[in-house]
Amino acid sequence: MKHVCSSEDNLKFPLSKCNQVVHENDINAVLDEKEPALERYMSIVHRRYLQHKQNKHSIMAALPSSDIKRCPLCRSIYMHEPGCNYVICANSVCNTAFCWHCERPIGRPCSHFTIASNCRLGYTDYERILRSIQLVLDVNFIILWILLPFVYLIAFIYIPIFIIFLVPASLAYDAYRKEKDSHDFLVPIDILTITFRIIIGIFIGLLVSIPFAIGSIVSGFVLIFVYMGFLVIRTVPCGLTVSLLLFSPNNSIMLTEQRFPRLSLDEAERTSSRGWAREFSNSECFKDITDEARITLSSIANCGGVDELLHESSELAWRTNMSPPHRALLTFSKKTEVSYLMLFLDFSKDESYCPQEVRVDLGWGTNDWWHQVYRKMNHPKGWVKIRLLDTHNLPHRVMALQLTVLKNHEKGRDCVIRHLRIIGPKRSRYESVNRVVLGSFGVLEIKPNSETKRNLIMNYHMSIR
Repeated sequence: MKHVCSSEDNLKFPLSKCNQVVHENDINAVLDEKEPALERYMSIVHRRYLQHKQNKHSIMAALPSSDIKRCPLCRSIYMHEPGCNYVICANSVCNTAFCWHCERPIGRPCSHFTIASNCRLGYTDYERILRSIQLVLDVNFIILWILLPFVYLIAFIYIPIFIIFLVPASLAYDAYRKEKDSHDFLVPIDILTITFRIIIGIFIGLLVSIPFAIGSIVSGFVLIFVYMGFLVIRTVPCGLTVSLLLFSPNNSIMLTEQRFPRLSLDEAERTSSRGWAREFSNSECFKDITDEARITLSSIANCGGVDELLHESSELAWRTNMSPPHRALLTFSKKTEVSYLMLFLDFSKDESYCPQEVRVDLGWGTNDWWHQVYRKMNHPKGWVKIRLLDTHNLPHRVMALQLTVLKNHEKGRDCVIRHLRIIGPKRSRYESVNRVVLGSFGVLEIKPNSETKRNLIMNYHMSIR
């Protein structure tokens, strides 16, 4: 081909020995199915086919080849997910299960990944297998108690009756189907033969099924034993069957106290959401303004959201469900003065889930942070006070505050924060009630800290009105 070097030409045709590559946009222009002038050179069906091949080639060239494999039947493209070796094709027409290592279709996964080959399942595959078991283990114990009568019925009545009726019925139907398939027309002697075979099948089925039904009753005891053991394990932590299992009341009390240790009144007050006040010698000058903020969390795990973060008890907490950094955004409806950020952390309980390095951003919104505070903690246990005052020891006025967990202890992934409280001054220096109009007496200036004088003058002002 001739190589056109003029800059006015849109398409360049390189020679066979030239290293220049035709641009992808030029290929799309030549194969454009909406251009009627190209019909005289190539049919639209052929252009669509070549365009499809070009798009697939572009995708394969853009992705790393080491992590890409195809379905052995429909040739669909898949990227490797770490720890996943058992793959099922997402094509609804195909749905072929194949092994990522050997790229062969799999009939039975249990045989392929055990004795049929050297391929093995990855950790993601085991997580998917154990997920169903986890769902069973997470069933509420109340539902287990409700299902207990049905388990008894299934173990001792339904399964034996099902075996007694299923085996004779299946043998009788099999005899009837064989005799009917072997004859085009049924004469009276054939009907008698079929009836006789059906009766023989039912009789043999009863002889075979009765021992199996008795064996199913024995196995029902094993099923009930396993179910009751699981039911007791799920119920004991809730304190409903401790007294039934332990004959001695003293042992029952001892077990309950070991599992749920009683806290003293002082310890309970310190670990509650109001315990931040014990960290200040002048706590009467501050107040909790957390309820004035709207809280948005970057991620939450099961039973670990905003309600748990603001709960009275430290046993509930905010639990994340993603890799760090973890963020908690607090926004206010108006400019608000903030003095301290209080966090309740417990390394002895949370270990690698306990935050180690945090950053607090102050500003007017998510795109306008103008002050940052960094804090590093080493094995904290209790309330952690993060100072948000300026260089003049005055609180900042903000409309948004964001807590970012940068790092956990022991390089943990998820984090646990048991309490989060925003502390502000009890009386703002920007209060509007600093000047009182006393009718015809004029205007009187009042200092914000003169509480008694303020109340007297306000009462006098209300009385003369």
